[in-house]
Amino acid sequence: PRDLLTTAAGDTYVLNSKTIAKLNGDNPGEIVGSGLTSAISFTAAPGGGFYVIDNSTAIKKVDTAGTVTVRATIPSSQGGIWASSDDTLYFTDANNRRINKLSPGGVLSTFVQLPTTPSGLIRKPDGGFYVRYNTGAIVSVSDAGEIRSFATVSGAQGSAIDPSGRMYVTTATQVRVLD
Repeated sequence: PRDLLTTAAGDTYVLNSKTIAKLNGDNPGEIVGSGLTSAISFTAAPGGGFYVIDNSTAIKKVDTAGTVTVRATIPSSQGGIWASSDDTLYFTDANNRRINKLSPGGVLSTFVQLPTTPSGLIRKPDGGFYVRYNTGAIVSVSDAGEIRSFATVSGAQGSAIDPSGRMYVTTATQVRVLD
């Protein structure tokens, strides 16, 4: 698996390189999206479905019927995407070391310039983002674009956050909880 996601409805999905599968709730194991090439990361889309970073260079929408369409061609991304309620997308840009913002109308802009290569992005419950770097450093980025150190986890590979704001970081051998 490349990524996991639990929706506001409590359904959990797993992203593999070419499919999205539902893990619980009604119809566990159901494939809800196929036709992906080499998916890296995904997020829930407002109104249902998902946005997926596929093949590092495209954002694809998988609608509730499982139909896959290209929303945008993007600079290289190593992972991390989030959709706001108005369908604005935020995603990491590894080559240019930044978080990009893609408006619903397709306008691409820089949300914040980062000091090093990002490898993950998750939305904080109270606003802003956590960004994981290839170095294992994790920073907090406010909605205003202010960057602050948060933690360092050697070998960090994945991260998630629960509704209370507790962060979980995976390495090859463990899951660490950061409060």
